[in-house]
Amino acid sequence: MKKFFTITMLMFSAILLLSPQAGFAYENFNQGCLTCHPTTAGTGLHTIEAHSSCATCHPGGVPGKNVEPSACIVCHPRGNTGLCPLIDLPAHDSQKTTCLGCHPTCAPAPTTTTTASNTTTTTVPPAGGVITIDPAEIEVDGTNDVTQDINVTIDAEGLTEADLEGLEVSFSDACSEYIEVNTFNYEISGQKVEGTVNITVKGAAPTTECTLTAKNTSGTINVEETKFTITSTASPECEIKSITPNEVRVGFGILPRIQRFVFTFNIDVAATGITEDDIKIDTPNATIFAAKISGNTITVWSILRGLKPDSTYFFDVGDCGRVSIDTKGFF
Repeated sequence: MKKFFTITMLMFSAILLLSPQAGFAYENFNQGCLTCHPTTAGTGLHTIEAHSSCATCHPGGVPGKNVEPSACIVCHPRGNTGLCPLIDLPAHDSQKTTCLGCHPTCAPAPTTTTTASNTTTTTVPPAGGVITIDPAEIEVDGTNDVTQDINVTIDAEGLTEADLEGLEVSFSDACSEYIEVNTFNYEISGQKVEGTVNITVKGAAPTTECTLTAKNTSGTINVEETKFTITSTASPECEIKSITPNEVRVGFGILPRIQRFVFTFNIDVAATGITEDDIKIDTPNATIFAAKISGNTITVWSILRGLKPDSTYFFDVGDCGRVSIDTKGFF
């Protein structure tokens, strides 16, 4: 009988030592929750409005008395309360084994994986939300950089405060070379983030449309993109778009002839102050004797004499650039 009692006690001790309930489970808040959820008076969880009444969390409403995890699942996770949803929060991944020691029914169901070329991949899509920004447009003058605060609000339905930690914002490729994100400061309230992004936009940036995206460092959030616009008020540089005609028949080039040319520009050249004196041709065998400047066109009349057939000559128009004409013979 003594031998049977000894064996029984040894087996019972082994069960206690090896049992996950004995080895891992948190029976109250102080055993593990405090690591991420501080409760020092006046700070941490005590600053949340929903926790203003001691009776909400403490047994019997007695301040200082330990809080059982069963009190947390009454309200958390918000919008999907209960034991298993609390255990399944992404923020609790590192503690999940501890919880499952006593609550094995909350263990995740087996997932299906796809195997291709001896590689197994399980994909978990990121959570979403809606992001709004104000202002959604910044103007630059072509010279001076602009530094400005952008007010950002993120409504992240179905996400927790832990999910919203470590948020970062970025602009899509269309704007990334023109915008530098200096700081992103924000506060979390429930499932909403409100903050300020301080950015610097290069003064020489062209008018560009892009998107702003918010993600967290763990990769569980990819908040819906929202449109952002850079608007340049700088006057575009003058550029010759075409010359008509761009080919002239000069025969043998012996007899002089009068030729009209029409230049077309990308801007109103009349407003730039360009005059007839700014129009040059790179040969002494052509003389401009009249010009008419109107809007985005310039019409010039010139005398051509002694131009060689099958050659190329160039007109220069002030700072607007250079354009070529070709000469042909009789055929």
